[in-house]
Amino acid sequence: MMKNLIALVLLMLTTMGANAHQYHFGLTEISVNENERVLEVVHKYFIRDIAVAINGGTDIAVGDEELKAYLAMNFKLALPELGTVDLEWVGAESDIRYVWMYQQYQLGDHHPEEVIVEQKVLVEIEPDQVNTVTTLAAQKVVASATLNRETQRAVLALQPD
Repeated sequence: MMKNLIALVLLMLTTMGANAHQYHFGLTEISVNENERVLEVVHKYFIRDIAVAINGGTDIAVGDEELKAYLAMNFKLALPELGTVDLEWVGAESDIRYVWMYQQYQLGDHHPEEVIVEQKVLVEIEPDQVNTVTTLAAQKVVASATLNRETQRAVLALQPD
């Protein structure tokens, strides 16, 4: 009887981990800081998913340089008048569950009305990965797109109509 109880507890513990994270999504918000003329990009992902993509999941403590390189390969942003722009890495922070990554682009005299986004983060490891990209103006949603393995590119307005 005791062996059966121990086996049942072990089975429950191993299946709990498998069921704890059944969905895979990422969020990206893009906005223009008008005071500083900076395009700001904020990404949020499950830290374990990012760790799997970067180091096979052997360590959830992923460094800034690894995050920066991974994001540079899998997230591209273009402005119609400039083409693909090099986003400046601002930094990252994480807790036990999520990682937030920050990028920016100095707009200077450019006043883009839209952005073109190519979003491939985590789609190489998670077939059901969904990445939602949202543009904001005055902290209100302007446009949003849901991207995945099949659809990785979107054109989003930066300014409300």
